[in-house]
Amino acid sequence: MKVSFLKIIFALIFFLSPFVVSAGAEHNMSGWAWSSNIGWISFNCTDDNSCVTSNYGVNKNTDNTLTGYAWSSNIGWIQFGGLSGFPTGDGTQAKNAEIEGSSHNLKGWAKAISADNNGWDGWISLSGSQYSVDFSDSNSKFTGYAWGSSVVGWISFNVTDVVAGPPPVTPGFNLSGPSSLRIQFIGQNGADSETGAYFVDNGGTSYSLPVTISVDPITPSLPSGVTILYSLDSGANFSNSPSVVISNYSSGVGFKARLNKSVATTTVYTMHLKGTGQDGKTATRDVTLSPVLFNPLYEES
Repeated sequence: MKVSFLKIIFALIFFLSPFVVSAGAEHNMSGWAWSSNIGWISFNCTDDNSCVTSNYGVNKNTDNTLTGYAWSSNIGWIQFGGLSGFPTGDGTQAKNAEIEGSSHNLKGWAKAISADNNGWDGWISLSGSQYSVDFSDSNSKFTGYAWGSSVVGWISFNVTDVVAGPPPVTPGFNLSGPSSLRIQFIGQNGADSETGAYFVDNGGTSYSLPVTISVDPITPSLPSGVTILYSLDSGANFSNSPSVVISNYSSGVGFKARLNKSVATTTVYTMHLKGTGQDGKTATRDVTLSPVLFNPLYEES
């Protein structure tokens, strides 16, 4: 089955975590689901130790219905059970979420209750004529796909992507380094800025290697007649569009800028470092370029 993802305001790629029975627990489903657009989704307050402030969770009941709430820090509550006014068509079943005993398919609907019904109704279909979510008695896990309309898109319940317990680091990377570099002028002459060391911070995962570091245009625009060049090798070479490939996270770049003329110290400019991983993920690091004038100090003899 071909899975496509739509670029929209709210896109939920949702894979349910392993079902874990805990004797005496109020909610017996736990773990984390991951969405590449909205981040992690928790199915039990014990996942993030938040039960004191918000006691939530999803429960698989003895009659195989699913009830309760999952939580996303970006789109809020996702409700299972207690719903009505279900959509119809395309092989869906107008009912609350339920595992059918004979087929072990998860049928019915869940809903993101923050939906405003202005282009997004929040409904998540758990099975249809061309897709389904299956539950395994042997390992208490879900597999397959659900569908959340053109707004939510396909929802993956594949257990190979499921994590349980504390959420791991989000796949991807950041650019770390100084947030500002000074450039000091003597009269009207041009100058080079300080050198800043910038690193690809993987946060504990090598998901995006290698990463290509480049520089986007400076903002705001420089005065007429003033040009800027950049170096990503500590000043050995300058270019208006340099790039360098980082193949391991222990390597960094020495970033500096060169202006051909001095500029007013009243304006602070912003340079934009950009990293692009081989998986298409990106990260940016804005660095202010702060002009200063050299003021020599004279002592009377």
